[in-house]
Amino acid sequence: MTAKIEVITEMRIIRKYPDTLWERVWKNLHVAEVPGSVKSTWYRAIHDIFPTKERLAAFGLTDTSSCVHCGH
Repeated sequence: MTAKIEVITEMRIIRKYPDTLWERVWKNLHVAEVPGSVKSTWYRAIHDIFPTKERLAAFGLTDTSSCVHCGH
């Protein structure tokens, strides 16, 4: 019988901005009286999960991470 080992990793956004009061951010996200579409956008921004070209390329969903406008 194998034991299931759960690994808890710190979110990338917390590592990126360690001085932010994340507990307050999460609370504000849940109690804010705004439309669901706004909360969804906030959630994606807070979790740093917008589908950028760089992220899509990392997942193999696009051929290049270069900007379509400037090429960088």
